[in-house]
Amino acid sequence: SSLVEGNATLVASKLSIDLNDQKNMRKLIFKFNLNTDSEDDSDSDYYSDDENFKAKKEFILMGLLYNTMIMNDLSIEGLLEQYFDVSTLSKYCTDRLKVSGKGKNEAVLAARITKYGLNPP
Repeated sequence: SSLVEGNATLVASKLSIDLNDQKNMRKLIFKFNLNTDSEDDSDSDYYSDDENFKAKKEFILMGLLYNTMIMNDLSIEGLLEQYFDVSTLSKYCTDRLKVSGKGKNEAVLAARITKYGLNPP
């Protein structure tokens, strides 16, 4: 499971993305080829709170995180250290990976997460 799931607002803020900006979200949905209509089709319901849109949002954020890793030559561990705080990483360890969430800093928890199988964002 993705670290973006349940943390979309946090990730978006780290990437300077406004999830409430309907026009920008339409462009991103079109850019990531998540809709076959044109990006300027104002009649389409791109922006809603349904599960389909939530999944698209998370997919977009994962794609943007992956692009950030590539552009900044970061490992998964490095990305986790820079984009997520201790509490988020600790919660992911305990809730999703079922391993200890104890750690003094992001580096310790990021190493644990990569060891126990987080795939690229």
